[in-house]
Amino acid sequence: MGKTFDELNERLIEFIEAQQLFFVASAPTGAGGHVNLSPKGLDSLAVLDAQRIAYIDLGGSGIETQAHVQENGRLCVMFCSFEGAPLQLTLGTLALSASPLMVLCACCGQMIWPHTRLI
Repeated sequence: MGKTFDELNERLIEFIEAQQLFFVASAPTGAGGHVNLSPKGLDSLAVLDAQRIAYIDLGGSGIETQAHVQENGRLCVMFCSFEGAPLQLTLGTLALSASPLMVLCACCGQMIWPHTRLI
C-alpha cells in the first residue's frame, strides 16, 4: 500500500537527488488531446525545499509539457530506483511555468510512495 506525505522528508530528498532519470507526465484539460509522458535527466532537476522542486524542461518533439502546464498547471513527476531497493516516488504537483524552459512544481500533498495510481 502506498504512503502519502505532506512534504518531502530527508530520505525522499536524498532519493530524488540520487536519480539520474525521472519522468514527467501531463495532459490537456479536454478529451481531445493526448497524454504526454517524457523522460528527463542530465542534472536538470533541483529540490528547492520540502514542498518545491524545479526542473529545466528541454523541449523536444512539440513541447507538449509546456503547453499542458500553461493550460491547466497539472504535472505528475515520477522517480523510480533502477538499482538497490525498489522504490517509486510520484509527485502530483501544481506546475508553475516560470519561463519556457523552467518548470517550478509546488507539491500539493499528493506524494505517493510506493506507487499508487493517481489517475
